[in-house]
Amino acid sequence: MKQNKFIISIVVFLATFLLLGKATAVPAAPSPTCEISARVNRLELDERTTPADYIVYLDNISDIKTVKQEGTTKCDQEYINNIKGENHFFILSLYEYNKHPISKGDEIRVNVHFGGDEWSGGHFLSDIKKKGFNIDLKYIIIFAGIVLLLGLIVVSYLIGRSKGKK
Repeated sequence: MKQNKFIISIVVFLATFLLLGKATAVPAAPSPTCEISARVNRLELDERTTPADYIVYLDNISDIKTVKQEGTTKCDQEYINNIKGENHFFILSLYEYNKHPISKGDEIRVNVHFGGDEWSGGHFLSDIKKKGFNIDLKYIIIFAGIVLLLGLIVVSYLIGRSKGKK
């Protein structure tokens, strides 16, 4: 009987310790939001999270600047050196990916921010801008509509003119 009480006491103690440990997660220290230029080297869907996130590997990281300063870390060459490397990955939420889909080989400008707590964390990507010719679909539709309207006006003018000569 004493042995059962001892085992129950140990189990209760461990359960309490584990529950308190999860409830008191310490957030990451404040860090800046930096904007970088980079090339997408690899992109993988991580279905272990809900909703799924993308794991992004970048290379050719350069041209860093501060978007929002928090904490003591600076957006400088040392920051770039800490986030470089073939095994270093970035987290891209499905929401951010759907706003601006990217693929391997894309040259991008993107915001990077470190977030999380002692259980999980990482460098999160947001506000992706592809380099090069980058025009929004709505502008293409507007342009096509204007061209179509002008074409109809010219055609109707020519038809009206040809009827007037007869």
